[in-house]
Amino acid sequence: MNRSLLLGGAAAVATMTGCSAGSSDTTGSASGSTQSGMPSGGPGGAGGMGPGAAEVKYADFKGLTTDGKVVYDLFSVHSTGVSTDAVVKAAQTFLDGLSAKTRRACVFDVDDDEWLAWSNVDGYQREGARMGDLTDKQRNLGYALLGKALPADGLALTRNIMKLNAFLGD
Repeated sequence: MNRSLLLGGAAAVATMTGCSAGSSDTTGSASGSTQSGMPSGGPGGAGGMGPGAAEVKYADFKGLTTDGKVVYDLFSVHSTGVSTDAVVKAAQTFLDGLSAKTRRACVFDVDDDEWLAWSNVDGYQREGARMGDLTDKQRNLGYALLGKALPADGLALTRNIMKLNAFLGD
């Protein structure tokens, strides 16, 4: 269960800020790319992130470690007394606001390999839906979900990271 929660949180951020396979590059440039067209450190490159020569599978994930020994139950699941009803409602509203195709791109089974196959390296073709590919209404529903799921400082940090990424992309 802990593994699913950890991966689910990472996937939520990936879904909100990632690129979909087949999303278009509006700039038409390859700034930051190596001669192969892949940015340095990109998937498949030396030290790269995301799927490369040896793609990570969900079944391969054993846990978190800093010394080669898996730390079990690092994050316990326990009640904090805070209701998640608002988050669940915002998530359902977000999903209900998507087209069937976009919704399929945003929802993965809990044991899907896609939870681990994600990278923030430019040029990596991620699954999911890009915020830039959503309508204004859908984007606002996504921001509303983030607003319910994150504390105010976490939401501000997330939005600032999105703005920085957009600036760097431009």
